[in-house]
Amino acid sequence: MQEHKDVSVGLEDIKGLLFRAMQGSVTDVGHLRSALTAESRFQDAGIDSLDLVEFFVRLQERYKIAIPQEEYADLTSLDAVQRYVTMRLEVVARAEPA
Repeated sequence: MQEHKDVSVGLEDIKGLLFRAMQGSVTDVGHLRSALTAESRFQDAGIDSLDLVEFFVRLQERYKIAIPQEEYADLTSLDAVQRYVTMRLEVVARAEPA
């Protein structure tokens, strides 16, 4: 029987990576931190594309996954990113030998 690996990704971890990616580019991170919900669209929150690219790079490094650039457009909220990363980690976990 193959052992099931926990591949869940915490929303707060995802949010922390986003804010680290945005350091220095947003003047009021405190306001954004409290205003950004799991469902908030990044664009609506005023997060620019350069910050998002940095965020996606950090996600790939943190979780050791690849996120093709053509999929960036679908990752529009923290919730969408969390689901996507969890899905990618599940795929990797299933592919690993027991």
